[in-house]
Amino acid sequence: MAFASALPTSPPAWTDEPPQLSRWIEAGWQSEQAHDPALAAAWYCRAARHGSAQAYHWLGMLLGAFSLDEVGQAAGVASLRQAAQLGYADALADLERALAQRPDARGGDPGDLPECL
Repeated sequence: MAFASALPTSPPAWTDEPPQLSRWIEAGWQSEQAHDPALAAAWYCRAARHGSAQAYHWLGMLLGAFSLDEVGQAAGVASLRQAAQLGYADALADLERALAQRPDARGGDPGDLPECL
């Protein structure tokens, strides 16, 4: 699990997102707190499909923490990379940390993004 130690314990500020995207990201975060990563991923995917860099970031962190296989880890890295490319500064730091922990990690291909995207 490449980035499990970096999982947040408190909700982020969603002030830089449109209201609907903020609600979806918050629903994802609440699902994480309820120990339902599948539902959290669905909410983050929904917001990411609408262009939310923050949702890509949270999705990447979630997949990196809970994916046990190479495909899931690659999807986490690809999601973080997408968030960083969209200009989300926290994602760049988390991407660098994930790649430092696993320099051989996949996730540089658009095809590595999660299926929900």
